[in-house]
Amino acid sequence: MLKLLPHCTSLGVHLKRARKDRQLTQSELAQQAQVAIPTLRLLERGQGNLTTLWQVLEVLNLEIAGRNLPAGAMIGERIVMLRKRKGRSQRALASISETTQPTLIALERHATGRLPTLDRVLTGLVAGCFVRLFLKSFLDYYASRC
Repeated sequence: MLKLLPHCTSLGVHLKRARKDRQLTQSELAQQAQVAIPTLRLLERGQGNLTTLWQVLEVLNLEIAGRNLPAGAMIGERIVMLRKRKGRSQRALASISETTQPTLIALERHATGRLPTLDRVLTGLVAGCFVRLFLKSFLDYYASRC
């Protein structure tokens, strides 16, 4: 069985960098996202649940992107597309990412679960993930500057 190597940059690291780039404190971002400060700290350490992650990403106008991750659809659909493109079954991806098949199914269908699981699945797919500004927000920002 293929084992994942520990990866250096989790989505939590990217989240923390995005918060700091916007010069927001954890307290300010937690308040805007309506989450507790300890919950935000967990997310920035690559822990916590995806429901909370989606709230924080929405406030920051961020999305999960990746060099190999298809664009456009919800994260679960994008995982399915990449998994199929790479010819992996749910069972194989669950094994590689050290999770269960029902957990992977919940992630693919409902984008629910835990941040470490999402990180491991994306790493197992070699998605090359990070967080980035929503394209629409970038265009709105650019238009407002002209």
